[in-house]
Amino acid sequence: KRIATPKLIVDLSNTNPQANILGVVKTLDGNIYAYEYNGLHIITGDQVSDTLKIDENEQVVSATFDEDNDQILFLTSNSKIISYKNKNFEFVDTSDESWKKATKITAYSGKIYLLSPEDNQIYRYQSTRTGFGKSENYSVNGIVKDAIDFAIDGFVYLLNKNGNIELLSRGENQNIQIEKNSIQELYNASKIFTEF
Repeated sequence: KRIATPKLIVDLSNTNPQANILGVVKTLDGNIYAYEYNGLHIITGDQVSDTLKIDENEQVVSATFDEDNDQILFLTSNSKIISYKNKNFEFVDTSDESWKKATKITAYSGKIYLLSPEDNQIYRYQSTRTGFGKSENYSVNGIVKDAIDFAIDGFVYLLNKNGNIELLSRGENQNIQIEKNSIQELYNASKIFTEF
C-alpha cells in the first residue's frame, strides 16, 4: 500500500535536531519507541521524552519488541543484545559464549531470530529463565546471503536486495509466487513487515 498523505504524529527534530532515527518499535503499553545508534526516545501521544542513553560503548543496528518477555531488544554492531525492560537497560546473556554476528533481530513466540547474511543463516535462540539458550541454525536451504531484512508471523519472510521476497517454513524455502505483485519493479527496498 502506498500512503499518499501520512499523518505526522511527532517531529523529533523539535526535541533533538541531531536525531538520526534507525527505526521504531511499538509495545504493549501503547507507546512508540524510536531508537538511534545509542539513544531511545519514548513517544506518548504527541509527547517525546528526553533521549535515554542505551549504552555508552555499544552502537545499535536493529531492535525488536519481545512480547513474551515484555522487553525491547537491541542488537549492536559488536554482536551484543541489550534489553530495555522496566525502564532499565541491561545486557542479555546466551548459553553460547557470544551471540552470532547479525544485521537484524526479530522476536517471535518466546524466541529471538538473528539474520546473518554473512553466514548465510538465520539463528534462532529459545528464551530461558536467565536469558537465551544456544543458537540453532534455522535456514535449511541457505538462501539468506542476499537478505537485507526479515519478518516473522509463523512463516519467515526474507526481503532481498533486489526486492524479491522469499518465504521459509521450518527453515525451508517455499518458492512462493506473489499475487497482485507491483506492476513497477520494486527497487531500493529496505524493510519488510507482516502481521497475523
